[in-house]
Amino acid sequence: MSEEELPEARFEHLVMQLYTQAAIALGEMPSPVDGATEISLPRARFSIDLLGILEAKTRGTLEESESEMLTQALQHLRMAWVRRSHDGA
Repeated sequence: MSEEELPEARFEHLVMQLYTQAAIALGEMPSPVDGATEISLPRARFSIDLLGILEAKTRGTLEESESEMLTQALQHLRMAWVRRSHDGA
């Protein structure tokens, strides 16, 4: 994708970027770089924590759809992190 083809920067893109980073670190998605799947709980936790900061700092200022997306992303990732951490990853 060239610079001319880049989409408009939107809140949803930021959430999805951080979500994807966490999902890759949790082993839920393969790496787009090499296709490998590996688990790194510290990297996953970092992305989840960044989303949590974003949620706290934007509380009450988001559109309903943005707030729902962020809430759902965090709920999914937090549950996945707990599952992985109990799996002994």
